[in-house]
Amino acid sequence: MKIYNANGNRFLIGEEDIDVIGMCKKYGYDGYLKVYSHQMKVFNSDGSVASLCVNGLHCFTHYLYDMNQEFKIYALVINNEVYKSEILNANPFISRVTIKRPRINRNFVDVGNQHLVLIDQDMKESKNLCERYNCNVNYVHVRNRQCLEVTTYERGVGYTQSCGSGNIASFAYAFENDLCDNQVIVVNKGGISSIQMKDQIEMTTMSNYEGDYEY
Repeated sequence: MKIYNANGNRFLIGEEDIDVIGMCKKYGYDGYLKVYSHQMKVFNSDGSVASLCVNGLHCFTHYLYDMNQEFKIYALVINNEVYKSEILNANPFISRVTIKRPRINRNFVDVGNQHLVLIDQDMKESKNLCERYNCNVNYVHVRNRQCLEVTTYERGVGYTQSCGSGNIASFAYAFENDLCDNQVIVVNKGGISSIQMKDQIEMTTMSNYEGDYEY
């Protein structure tokens, strides 16, 4: 098994069945990405299964490239949904993941998983909101039309260094409400990413290989 991170999100990646809760608690992983060829199943640190993890897709791309180094474009599958991932640079490792445009209903954004997006609001109710609506909660500060700051309280994890789908949801909501341009830099506690609205949404960020873990 191997350890990767994207924007501060740390994942253990492998093909084995493991004690997800125990491993994540002991070593500080945000989740476990269980691999089946070019498919993966995403386990949160509490053992629950996530329907999407965009930072995980960036790490999965890095993992597949390190295992083979044959391809630059991948079709990755989570829960029978296919996502395109393209390697832009190998060192440092930068990849671009393409996500279909999310559905927006008031402050709720469906990226493939559910997000509640709040602009410049207090974060003290994050846990209650997450449990009440059974979704991730994103707090957004608009620095300017080209830059957003996003903090995410993630279902099954809690506050994270970064949440890729949360960044996309926050950008989509801000763009829909004319709070930002069609391309922005998103700043998280764990790092930065670039997100652009085209026919679909593209998120570009850097990932890192941390080492092997012998289970």
